[in-house]
Amino acid sequence: MRRRGARHEPGRLPAGRAALCVEMPKDVVALQQQLKAARTRMHNLTVEKNIAWRERDEARKANPVTITKDQRAALLKDTTPPRPRAKRS
Repeated sequence: MRRRGARHEPGRLPAGRAALCVEMPKDVVALQQQLKAARTRMHNLTVEKNIAWRERDEARKANPVTITKDQRAALLKDTTPPRPRAKRS
């Protein structure tokens, strides 16, 4: 199988591409590095979120939380603090 394009030495670009390599100002390079770091951080956070959500969903499937209306009413009654009564004068 034949490869397209001319072969070049490692570390050297072919003659046609050498003109495309332009040195960028240091501030642009620093901003590009910051952008890449931010993208990496976003990707890592997205992966963490997906793992956490997947674990949550699997836990829900294993132990579904379903209560009846009577159980809910009893739970609300037990956990709701009593209301203060209005004073009559």
